[in-house]
Amino acid sequence: MKTAQVEKRQTYQQLLTLGFDAKQVERLSQKPDEGVVLELRAPFAGEIAERNAVQGSWLEAGTAL
Repeated sequence: MKTAQVEKRQTYQQLLTLGFDAKQVERLSQKPDEGVVLELRAPFAGEIAERNAVQGSWLEAGTAL
């Protein structure tokens, strides 16, 4: 049981790190089968030199974008 609690907390922290807010995480936990969209923003202005991901694609955690 403790392992599940630890995994839940780790996942929660990862989602916060990725930019989800607490409300989004709560909605996700209530409906885990629904997709969640996270808008990605660059921390600075620039031009896109290469695009490895397309809108609507599914990615695994840790995949470089």
